[in-house]
Amino acid sequence: MKKIFKTFIILGLVASSTSCKKYLDVNTNPNDVTTGTPEIVLPQALAATGALANTLSGSAYGADLGGYIANAGGVSGFGNFWTFKFNSGDANVWSPTFDNLQDYQYILNNTNGTGDYKYYNAIARLMKAYDYLNLVDAYGDVPYTQALQGTGNLLPAYDKGSDVYKACIAEINTAIASMKSASTPTTVNVAAAPTGKVDVFLLSPSAATSTAQNVALCGTGLDMTNWIRFANTVKLRALLHIQNVDAATIAAEKPAMLALAATDFITGDVLCQPGYVQQAGKQTPEWNSFAYSATGSGSTASFLPSTFVTAFYNGNKLTDDGRGKIIYRDYTHSNQLGFQSTSLVANPKGGEWYTGPTTGAISAYGGLGVMKGYDMGQPILTAAESYFLQAEGALNGLVTGTPATLFSNGILASFQYLDKDHTDVVSSLRNPATEVATYQTVNTANYLVNFALATTNAQKLEAIITQKYIALNFVNCDQGWNDYRRTFYPKSIPPSAGATSTASSSFSPNFATIGTTRADGLAGRIIYPASEYSYNTANVPVVDGDHTLVFWDARPTN
Repeated sequence: MKKIFKTFIILGLVASSTSCKKYLDVNTNPNDVTTGTPEIVLPQALAATGALANTLSGSAYGADLGGYIANAGGVSGFGNFWTFKFNSGDANVWSPTFDNLQDYQYILNNTNGTGDYKYYNAIARLMKAYDYLNLVDAYGDVPYTQALQGTGNLLPAYDKGSDVYKACIAEINTAIASMKSASTPTTVNVAAAPTGKVDVFLLSPSAATSTAQNVALCGTGLDMTNWIRFANTVKLRALLHIQNVDAATIAAEKPAMLALAATDFITGDVLCQPGYVQQAGKQTPEWNSFAYSATGSGSTASFLPSTFVTAFYNGNKLTDDGRGKIIYRDYTHSNQLGFQSTSLVANPKGGEWYTGPTTGAISAYGGLGVMKGYDMGQPILTAAESYFLQAEGALNGLVTGTPATLFSNGILASFQYLDKDHTDVVSSLRNPATEVATYQTVNTANYLVNFALATTNAQKLEAIITQKYIALNFVNCDQGWNDYRRTFYPKSIPPSAGATSTASSSFSPNFATIGTTRADGLAGRIIYPASEYSYNTANVPVVDGDHTLVFWDARPTN
């Protein structure tokens, strides 16, 4: 019997890691539920997307490749983490993503375009595209047209990444059209659903815009207006990724994008919040990975912030105590990836990214910054990223708006996110607007902070992407890595050390025998998992981790 999904309930809300049948799992568990309604499947699928966001952003992928973290002292054996010479056992985002995709496909297979279920169908369609876009960004070519058929096709062929991107953009358009199909695309009443809460994504308030828009995507129903905004923002991200490699798609989508107003994109932080609690397996994934376990044990003691990223706070590139001191316990503790010495500190209990109290009952633990508490919402796509996406889109003529205004809104939204506590409320001890003003003043001559000083489009793009990289620090690190690959910002100068490069300190012209052969000293790509080479041998592409790049990657192949 095929296992379709399983769920567990937290305080009446569904929250689980991805739970559909594994890619080639043929075992049967008689205790597993084998059928279910979309009301039950959708929230656990969305909660699994939250866990997946942590996987994409965390040390196994985004934070490592994006230059946000390095190895700490007192720990050895990082291996491929240092060298960027990956094999099929490294940075596996494949299995959890396909697991999550099976959930969304189940909803698509069991809903249609009639009644309220068309909204479940539309959300599943959007989130399927969201997952696939992330897969292509990580791996390039992936199974798409023949995938997600269960035992109907256990050995699906691979589609070109560029074709999958086009298909996902088309699916997002279909989802948006369905979401708009009601005379007034607003809340669908599903209060009688067994879970009591179908939608576990939250759109939190942002002082950068009118509070009238800042309502939750969740509650007792599905707010289609905010889902449309989220869909538009995901679509804009995808179009910006391919703007230099797919002129036809950009030309086809440009009129519709230019017709959108600022209120058609998200202006709050999209968070996954199914009801996290302080229990094993039920805490916020990011907190559980990088701060504390449910019993109060420090979850990590092996990572430090990179010297490259801390330079944006400590004055080596920019001065930003407002954000630096709320993100890091002590950002004088940093390292360049690959350097190992007994003089390096090990992370304190709770990690360098936790700035809350370190004594007292576990229930009292809570901070600001990026590690707010065990029940904080898991970030999916923040208001800051949305504004910077729009700023780049406006700079390139893809969307309307003033790049300078959108840039400023992005910086403000970044401070606002970090100044919020675990309940998603800005601390009374913080004042984001004042902090931004101080930030602009102490960096008064720098165009990376003060947009008016950027005199060329190249400088303007650098400012947008650099500030976006800073805003994504330990929030959505994978997107920082994606942006570098397509724009070369923020600048990483090989094979320099410390503040100027994200390359490993082990990199040298003779490094080819043990690590990456790339001239920039950085990763080329991650490798398909061993299961694909074992079971789908005839279809899985043969790739070189250094030289086979994702189709939109603007870097040279060597």
